[in-house]
Amino acid sequence: MHDTILLGRISQGLEGLCKENNILSIDQMIVAVSLTSHVNSENLKAFLLEHNGSIVGEWTDILVKKEDIEDQSAIIHSVKGDILVR
Repeated sequence: MHDTILLGRISQGLEGLCKENNILSIDQMIVAVSLTSHVNSENLKAFLLEHNGSIVGEWTDILVKKEDIEDQSAIIHSVKGDILVR
């Protein structure tokens, strides 16, 4: 699947976003992918459960939207979850 690289990029981007914003766990996220992408809510969630299991779980609701963006790119539109308050 050509989108394995894209799944990895989303995973890395999400990890960085969570570290930067002190997000401990994700309840909901919305991601946009290109119109031709094979990434969907199910395969993205499975990938994130395997690679980002400390912040993503069965409780996480993931919505993948198809948008007119460049192939092999994604936009993380929103992330909702629990944050570490300092």
